[in-house]
Amino acid sequence: SFQMCSLKECKPFDDGIPTSCEASKNYLTARARKQTPPWSKTNELGAKYLEHESAAVRYQAVGLFSAGTRSGEDLADQTRLVAAAKKEKVPGVLAKMLRALGPMHGRNDVIKGLLIENADHGEACVRMQALWPFISKEGKDVPGTFEKVVDKLEKDPSKEVRYYLCSGLYGSENEKAIPLLGKYLTAKDTPDNLCSGCLSGAVSAWVSAAPPRNP
Repeated sequence: SFQMCSLKECKPFDDGIPTSCEASKNYLTARARKQTPPWSKTNELGAKYLEHESAAVRYQAVGLFSAGTRSGEDLADQTRLVAAAKKEKVPGVLAKMLRALGPMHGRNDVIKGLLIENADHGEACVRMQALWPFISKEGKDVPGTFEKVVDKLEKDPSKEVRYYLCSGLYGSENEKAIPLLGKYLTAKDTPDNLCSGCLSGAVSAWVSAAPPRNP
């Protein structure tokens, strides 16, 4: 717990806490020396710090909390993390919260609504984590989610987000993905970056565990 609080000296960025931060090095070293606690203890520690004043501490708390929720099956845990996400102002921390919640969106309309709302967030890292569950196996047959992906694929201001979406477009096994990939791959005005992502997405579709029924 003490090592956890020491992370307040660090400033998280989109993808984590900088390894150059001395407090982060000490925290990781301390964790490596200790035996992994039971999931309930991990969950308890994460929950304790979900709303800590330090963004770095909250970032780490999300990882501990989500790791200790038995794959998110506990509705009370989901509710608690959703409440924390609605209050979160730091993009990198919010993105991690959305990633932890994402796999449950097909079974929880509140989580689904939170993801759809944040798919229009001002920061690309947040939009990406809000959208990825919709193009994953957990997004299969979830109403209204693929339509949001199509909208963002067409209109998102970030070329990285559009690349990411097209590269994983068939992840939810939606058959509408195939003609959409064809549209971007054959259009003369498709930006090179997006075309590359869509080509990767097309290849991934053919080698997936559930390839398209109608090539």
